Amino acid sequence: MSSTLNSGEGWDELLKVLSDEELDQYAEMAMDQVRQERRWAWAQLILLAASMALTVWFVWRAARHGPDMSTLYAFALAIGLIYWPWRSAKTRRLWQGHCTAVKQEMARRHKDAD
Repeated sequence: MSSTLNSGEGWDELLKVLSDEELDQYAEMAMDQVRQERRWAWAQLILLAASMALTVWFVWRAARHGPDMSTLYAFALAIGLIYWPWRSAKTRRLWQGHCTAVKQEMARRHKDAD
């Protein structure tokens, strides 16, 4: 059992009690977060390419000469380089889910108003 709650638990219920103005503000905030994560996509792609190149080099070198400390350090570096792009993609998907939930809530309210 986890000692902390999932930060996503119950937040969709929160959307139901927000006013239309607050819902619009929340949607804008969520889109700002998505844009912020996309802002450094070029740097993350460079890190991803470097990580992939180091991994290929590690596999080639380990297969040819056996693993040694320099190849293990390179592989550790490859794993370290992938963290920021992975974390950013995960965060971006989270905020895109919030944007989708806000759109669904707005559509539900529009449907209920008719």
